[in-house]
Amino acid sequence: MKNFLHQRSKSLLAFAVGLTILSSSFAGEVNAAECYYYGWDMANESTTTWNDETNTATLNADRSINRAFNYSYNFGSQSHTEGQFVSLAGYNPYTVAGATGNEKLTLYGDIMSVMNNKLTVENLDTLQITNGTYGLDASFGNDRGPVYTTDGGINLNNIKNVDISGTVSAIYSDAMAKVELKDIDNLKLTSNINRVADYGQYLTATADYTIYCDYGSLVDISAKNTTITSTGQAITAAAHNAAYLNGL
Repeated sequence: MKNFLHQRSKSLLAFAVGLTILSSSFAGEVNAAECYYYGWDMANESTTTWNDETNTATLNADRSINRAFNYSYNFGSQSHTEGQFVSLAGYNPYTVAGATGNEKLTLYGDIMSVMNNKLTVENLDTLQITNGTYGLDASFGNDRGPVYTTDGGINLNNIKNVDISGTVSAIYSDAMAKVELKDIDNLKLTSNINRVADYGQYLTATADYTIYCDYGSLVDISAKNTTITSTGQAITAAAHNAAYLNGL
C-alpha cells in the first residue's frame, strides 16, 4: 500500500452554484486519539451499528470522533511528506450514514480514502471537520480519466450542512483521485496554514490550498451555498508538465 504508481493526466474541477471567497484566520489545537480504518470498527453500543452486507456504519445519534496522528504514507498517500491527523481512513470501501438524516457527525481530523477504496458519508444534518490537516483527502478513484480506471475516492451526499476546516487544505484530490460533494445545502471550506505552528515538528507544510485538484483528479461540488475561507490559494488545479505526464 505504500508503493504504487501514480497514473496521471489532466485535472478537472467542476463547480456548481453560489461561491464566496473570504480571508481570515483562527487558532487550532493539537488533540490526537483515534482513527477508524475499516468502517466496521466504528460500531459501538450507543451510537453506531454496522451492516456487513452493505458495508455501512449507521449513526443512530450524534457522534464525535477524535483523530490520530501518523505520517501520510502510512495512511496511503504518497504526496504528503509531512504528518497528518485522520479520523476516518478507508482501507476498504465503506459508507457512514445517518439513520434519519437528522444526525450530526463531528470529526477532529481528516476523511481519507486509500487507493481504490471509496469512502462515502451521507444522509446527515451536519458533517463537520474541525481540525483537519487536508480535510477530504483522496488518492486515486477517478473512474472518468483516460489513463487510470478504478473505483474509489470520497463521496459526500445528501447532507444539509458541511463545514470542513483544515490546515493545508479542506479538499485535497490527489493524482487520479475523485472527490464528489452532491446534494449539499450549506458548504463551508476553510484552510489556514497559520495553524501549522500549533503542531510544531509534526507538521512541516508551508502553504495552504483550500481546494487542491492534482493532475488527473476530479473535484465535483454541487451545493446551494458555498463559502471558501483561505489564508493561501482558494482553488488550485494542477496541470503540471505534459512530458512528465507522458513519462508516467
